[in-house]
Amino acid sequence: MELCRAFFTASALIFGAGTIFGQTSLERDLAGNAYRPHDPVVEELKIVGSRSMSTVLDQWGEGLKKHHPKLKIDLDCEGSETVFGEIALGQNVIAALSRPLTGEESKKLSEKIGQELLTIPVCHYEIVLVSHPDNPLDSIKISDARNLFLAKISEPNRGKVRSPQWGDLGATGEWAGKPIALYGRDKTSGTRAALRLMLGNPMDQIESPAREFASFRELVQAVAKNPSALGYSSRRIATQEVKILPLIGEDGKPVPQLLQTMYLVAPRQKDKTLHPAALELIAYALSQSGQTVVTQDNFRPLDLAEVHAGLDKAGFSPIK
Repeated sequence: MELCRAFFTASALIFGAGTIFGQTSLERDLAGNAYRPHDPVVEELKIVGSRSMSTVLDQWGEGLKKHHPKLKIDLDCEGSETVFGEIALGQNVIAALSRPLTGEESKKLSEKIGQELLTIPVCHYEIVLVSHPDNPLDSIKISDARNLFLAKISEPNRGKVRSPQWGDLGATGEWAGKPIALYGRDKTSGTRAALRLMLGNPMDQIESPAREFASFRELVQAVAKNPSALGYSSRRIATQEVKILPLIGEDGKPVPQLLQTMYLVAPRQKDKTLHPAALELIAYALSQSGQTVVTQDNFRPLDLAEVHAGLDKAGFSPIK
């Protein structure tokens, strides 16, 4: 299969118009242009993974089927941490993860299935801390957030350590003695694992006990009802019913945003061959059509350099 050749100017924006020259057997509009299919895809494709990405994945699938009406898509989003067994089922499975695979995970999966794994970033979103709107704090130190959610408490001492209170974070008056009720995502969530890395803790860090939720929406709704609650959510899901508490450093200055990247992961043969339907889904995700869907669901689209890098990694050859 020949590689795609997408031509565009250096000043092109991700949603800008583009022109295609030099037609090939895999011509498509990529890197800021509308998706255009190659040969009709009639195979089946199973999409698994991130619940946070379910709406985007569903719209990508529906958009792809308009160009490939005989394509059958099975969408099964039960969480990023549930995909590892699914990826081993075959080349017609593509996974959406809300965190990157670790080197060890990628190595073990590749050895298990006898194929390498292609991992392509497709969009971003910001993680924020949320509290009840009556909370008197205006911000939280990132070191306090790390100690709250990822405190290293040994099992023998668990239950003997005093529960954190809002006064520990600087709240005064009646709020000082209020216990902090931690809310987080469940064990199937890739965000829960990614938060460890974003806060600067290793994956084997013992987590503080927290009430678990299957989705950000459920978590945000619960925080809005509990004045003692502190949780985390994507900014796109955080509503006016909760208060976003920005993270600051020890010097009181804002710290970089906790920006999470979403990925598509697909097995491919040693000759770099991808399942045709998986290849088309990646092409759709990186096109203007796919990135428009991302924006409409309040994720952050990739910038042009990230699109170029994704195309190169997938085996396409955009001419910059």
